[in-house]
Amino acid sequence: FAVFLVLAFGTVIAWHIRERYTVTGDEPHYLIAASGIAFHGSADLVRPIAEEVRTRSIYASGFSVPEGKQAYIGMHARRGPNGVFSVHGLGIPIFLAMPYRVGGTLGAKIALVLLAAMIVPVCWVASGCFPGDKIGRASAIAATVLGLPFIPAAGQIYPDLPGGLICLTAISLLMTGR
Repeated sequence: FAVFLVLAFGTVIAWHIRERYTVTGDEPHYLIAASGIAFHGSADLVRPIAEEVRTRSIYASGFSVPEGKQAYIGMHARRGPNGVFSVHGLGIPIFLAMPYRVGGTLGAKIALVLLAAMIVPVCWVASGCFPGDKIGRASAIAATVLGLPFIPAAGQIYPDLPGGLICLTAISLLMTGR
């Protein structure tokens, strides 16, 4: 557990300091939604998108908004009858709202590292369903969680690792009868 945390935190912090692997793809869109929840108490993206277009605090390269177009066009958001909402699920933005409010993008990534670290004890519980010695269990878990993609992906703002953790936890609970 501690080794995973040290390696994953080290990766996130090193990348942050060196400005490597900054947010890209869907990541800024999850953070914009988290920003709306954290600072405006709403999943409506009108204000957080306008703020991001103006400040570029999440996505330094900035989003291009064609002249005369509304800012949400091309921002992974759709206008509905009650506002502009993300095309992505709200699970990650809800989870990241407070870490983002406290620590910005780095805070969100650190929260995801902490969540991803829970894979270690969940794997330990799941592996207990199979006969074998504890050294064998620990070796299998170390090979799994210390290999790619867990350490570098732990701080990435995507639902994959949290979703995998939820599934692994459910399977572990079913296997152990808890």
